[in-house]
Amino acid sequence: MFHNLRPRHTFHNLRPRHTFGIYRYIQEGRHIILEGASGNGKTFIACALGVAACRNFLKVRYIRLPELLNELVVARGEGTFKKVIRTYQKVQLLIIDEWLLRTLSTEQAMDLFEIIEARTMGGSTIFCTQFDPRGWYQRIGTPDDNTVSKAIHERTPRVVTAESQ
Repeated sequence: MFHNLRPRHTFHNLRPRHTFGIYRYIQEGRHIILEGASGNGKTFIACALGVAACRNFLKVRYIRLPELLNELVVARGEGTFKKVIRTYQKVQLLIIDEWLLRTLSTEQAMDLFEIIEARTMGGSTIFCTQFDPRGWYQRIGTPDDNTVSKAIHERTPRVVTAESQ
């Protein structure tokens, strides 16, 4: 009697003919910015897209920006910085959560630029943020770092925005 109430398509039961649209942006090398207030489901949506990509045998990595920045500091100290950059370059979909939650220092901005620059040659990135991309300039480094801020901003084109209502 109630069998008609079940959803027809979820991320778990999509057939390949339906999933192409879900991960086509990855194949085209496009980026996604999910913007909204805390608790609006940005991370959930990003992870759902990541799971869909994994189910289609794509390499996906999820990381929070504070963890990424810590990993880069450690890699620089251990002399493995370029190796870490290459691992992020090889991932087909990189999901960065808590994007620019804090203002970045000059060194953090430069390290982040290395990741973003390495990914411009291929792969997609999903940015989960609470801030409008027009305000990213003020959150990337100091006012003297305008060149780095502009370079990062130019390499993260605005494709999709999930804003709160």
